[in-house]
Amino acid sequence: RISGAVRNPENMDDLAEIPDSQPVVLVMQSCSHDAPYGEYFRIQETLIFARSASGTDLKRWVSVLWVKSLPWTASPLKNIIESQTVADSQKAHGDLVKFLIQAAEDAREA
Repeated sequence: RISGAVRNPENMDDLAEIPDSQPVVLVMQSCSHDAPYGEYFRIQETLIFARSASGTDLKRWVSVLWVKSLPWTASPLKNIIESQTVADSQKAHGDLVKFLIQAAEDAREA
């Protein structure tokens, strides 16, 4: 449940009821089963949307959460996995912003 949101008659969160001064925080975790040692870590992404004088600001953090220790023979991969995750995240940031802008425009037109 999103803090500050109220329930509408359809029993769905109504984001429109969140005050402009309150940021919206979204935390997601994903698992990459197809990646080498993917079952050993989760990728956590935190998005904070906040109103500003210029519109809406987006702050984004990505981190790797280790849920299981790598075998000692694979321990050199830890830094590679973490740095590659951050690099891939930076590459995807532009696509995320484009998607969010398009979704906002579509919502305004609806």
